[in-house]
Amino acid sequence: EERASETVFKHDGYQLKWKQVNEFDIVFVVVYAGAVTLLLVDELLDSLKSAFVKLFKDSITALPLPTQTYDFDQEFARIMQRHEQKVLDFRK
Repeated sequence: EERASETVFKHDGYQLKWKQVNEFDIVFVVVYAGAVTLLLVDELLDSLKSAFVKLFKDSITALPLPTQTYDFDQEFARIMQRHEQKVLDFRK
């Protein structure tokens, strides 16, 4: 189903939130329990989106589209660790 104006989908206690990078036709998606603060999810998506585009901008703009994998594990872990600390601080 087309959801051009929506960026959240709710199902069975879970929510999916996504952000698009139209310039590169990339969609970033986070799945989380509904109790998580939406502001923190937005921050996480923005951080992941910015880091990924910054690291791989040259290869994702190449034509034809690359059929490679992207080594984003370390950066993802670093961003998640920082984000998890923000969540803990927020709950205090």
